[in-house]
Amino acid sequence: MKKRAMTAALLGLALTLGGAGAASADDTAAVDRSEFVAAKTGSSFATVARLFDSKGDELTRMKVDGKVHQVRIWEAATGSDGMVMLDFVKAGQGWKLSSKLAMWALEPVQTGDTVNKPVWGSVKKGKSLATVRRLAGSRGTVITEARGEGERVIVVAWPVRTSESGMALGTFMWRNGAYRLVEKDVDWTGNDLLF
Repeated sequence: MKKRAMTAALLGLALTLGGAGAASADDTAAVDRSEFVAAKTGSSFATVARLFDSKGDELTRMKVDGKVHQVRIWEAATGSDGMVMLDFVKAGQGWKLSSKLAMWALEPVQTGDTVNKPVWGSVKKGKSLATVRRLAGSRGTVITEARGEGERVIVVAWPVRTSESGMALGTFMWRNGAYRLVEKDVDWTGNDLLF
């Protein structure tokens, strides 16, 4: 439960920051999805810095349940709206990766395959991501991805037929060998805040 609380805290912090970039301007390469996936929980800070070609920027340090955490941020390769945040826990003389979060985009890619009300109404909690994608008629856009010890969460958005700025949003957790829908929301008009 404490791991979930830390993942939720990181997600909340990321959503609060929105599309904020790194705190200091450096010329390092941005983190792409393959680098994000390759950074495994338990890896040392030095290993992650080599993998990402950068140490990133320290966002905060905090003590949670007697452990010292250091949260660092990098720009995501998806552009100015994207960022990658990693939580490291003090371990002896170094730091070990505890959890990670990536915000790849703020809205879905607008495609001709949009979601309508009957389709989104047929999407039920517990359905696999593959099933939801099939019902929606497209892959959607992975907006956010978070991983921690034993947890994997992604948020996927689909464009809606009724508004260019609206979206259907699904939160999926890895369960029983597949991502499964745990929460869904929709903004048909583009006027609601879903985050």
